[in-house]
Amino acid sequence: MTFGVSCIFLLCLLSVSVPLHAVGGVKVETQVPTATYQAINNMVGTELLADDSIWDDADSDLARRMRLRLEGRTLTQASFRSYPNRSESLFGCRPYSVALYSENGKPTYISMVFVNKGDFYAEHQGGDQTFGSERRKKGALRASDIDRMFKKRLKSDGDRISTNVATVLGDHKRTVYGKGSSSSTERVNRWDWKGHALILAATRGEHVTLRIMPSAVADRQGRSERKFSDKEMRAILKGRLINRDNGDVIVTEIPMVNQGPKGYCVPATWERYLRYMEIQADMYTLAMAGHTRKGGGTSVEAMSNAAQQIVRQSGRSIKKINSKLSIRQVSKAIDTGSPIMWQMKVVPKLNNDITQRFDTRKEVTDWEAWKQSLKPMRKAASKLRRQDGTGHLCMIIGYNSQTDEIAVSDSWGPAFKERWLTVEEAEAISRELQIISP
Repeated sequence: MTFGVSCIFLLCLLSVSVPLHAVGGVKVETQVPTATYQAINNMVGTELLADDSIWDDADSDLARRMRLRLEGRTLTQASFRSYPNRSESLFGCRPYSVALYSENGKPTYISMVFVNKGDFYAEHQGGDQTFGSERRKKGALRASDIDRMFKKRLKSDGDRISTNVATVLGDHKRTVYGKGSSSSTERVNRWDWKGHALILAATRGEHVTLRIMPSAVADRQGRSERKFSDKEMRAILKGRLINRDNGDVIVTEIPMVNQGPKGYCVPATWERYLRYMEIQADMYTLAMAGHTRKGGGTSVEAMSNAAQQIVRQSGRSIKKINSKLSIRQVSKAIDTGSPIMWQMKVVPKLNNDITQRFDTRKEVTDWEAWKQSLKPMRKAASKLRRQDGTGHLCMIIGYNSQTDEIAVSDSWGPAFKERWLTVEEAEAISRELQIISP
């Protein structure tokens, strides 16, 4: 099943990376003297640096300088993100997404995504991408026109950014960046400045992305180091579990990602899960690996296959749970501190209902009365099977065996971090379950 825009499996075409000088980027032969941090800031177009290093900055200070909002913070990780408007510019081009990632309060990675098949097509197709709608608005551009615009922007953004960086930092190095399958590996241009690596990728049919990371991390070509043994990881996951007085059992410390106005629920949810398992991930790179469709919509099978290789490199594995969704099955995973990747059907009315229901649930003190109040919802759950809905991927993060409810978390921003529905409702819209285990 395809999720985000369409419920049709996508053809799993290989993502083809081409040299930047072919689709964006200019080979500069002259060397430029070592730049000052002020020159770097002028090149980027924002106050990236306060001195010669961002790696010892507080993440909140860097986020403030770059005008990024907090997306989510756990005990050890944080992310800040913005979806800039059309008038904003970095490296002389319009960015569609700017994200800062950090660990223990210190920056680790910056992602600046310029023209890309997700945001660009979602913007120009004229449809509401929030739940994967493909409705065309009056006056929407034809697909062939959008394709031409996209190819032109892909080349012009790559050319302009490469030229601007080369003017300040000189000649680039051609190298490979990526991990897992060949579909998530890119040929990139790399510049280094005082422990900072600038990695520019212009990948045919995909995106133009500028990543900033420590030079030592770039030397590993984006591959994550295994931080913990299996035993240590199991203990860490169990330590993230909380038991509330009302019977809720919840997995905490799951990073939040806001997928933005496009059908990226699959790559965004996988980013959240991989980062939860201490594996570095970025939804735009995952979208490429999972053959995500223009504007959104991903084959869950293709994404799982690509993620499987990334997960294996980190000494983990992905398991499918081939059984009916039930409190018993959910509890087996949750009790180990492992959220469940959940393929399901979004029914708009139910989606709105559980948002409003959670607001009420937060004020409940009589939990037996609350359980009784859910009876009409349980009775009506069977009707959900016959209602139209779009494919979606989210996470099951908890359960309550006393009230027979499960908790879910969606990649739509902090407001959707935790919501609850009855197990009968969940079973009626369920498709498949997966977990990642040490």
